[in-house]
Amino acid sequence: MRRDDWVERLHAVIEARQAVPFAYGVQDCGRFAAACADAITGSAWSQDLAREYVDERSALRFIGREGGLEAAVTRRLGPPVPPLMARRGDVCLVNGEPAIGLGVCLGERVVCVNDGGLVTYPLECVLMAWRVD
Repeated sequence: MRRDDWVERLHAVIEARQAVPFAYGVQDCGRFAAACADAITGSAWSQDLAREYVDERSALRFIGREGGLEAAVTRRLGPPVPPLMARRGDVCLVNGEPAIGLGVCLGERVVCVNDGGLVTYPLECVLMAWRVD
């Protein structure tokens, strides 16, 4: 269930990570999406991920054990919804540059981690979406 003040909490996470560059185990797509979901719902998804991986090698092993990125997110958030049904705060799989990764829907755009910090992509770049409730 979303917290009453989820919008403020989500924006605080985004603001705090705005200029933090991509780094596996610190500021990667999974950690970012998890931190946003935690802010919205009070879940502990980011703590779970912190126990699973700390760098690129352990992240890739974790994704392999999970059966892929899509399966890992589905296991935690439930079945995906059609991409254009993503709503603010939902986790999205985005076809962005330089790669496919997770982001968080802001409405018409999705915010994602990039080498220089956070970037946004249009909702049309979303391949899959998961409800964060």
